[in-house]
Amino acid sequence: MIQRFQALHRRHATLDGEIQREQARPAPDAAKLRELKSRKLRIKDMINASGREEVRG
Repeated sequence: MIQRFQALHRRHATLDGEIQREQARPAPDAAKLRELKSRKLRIKDMINASGREEVRG
């Protein structure tokens, strides 16, 4: 469970970096940003769900 949690955090951080790089471009791709942000949010939801499972037992 801890490995999955750590892997999710790494992927979340990677997506955050990708979002920052795309936003820093002179003409960011709005569709790409929307997709990256959507993926990041799904991972955040998975992290939160993993945390709740960890608390339960």
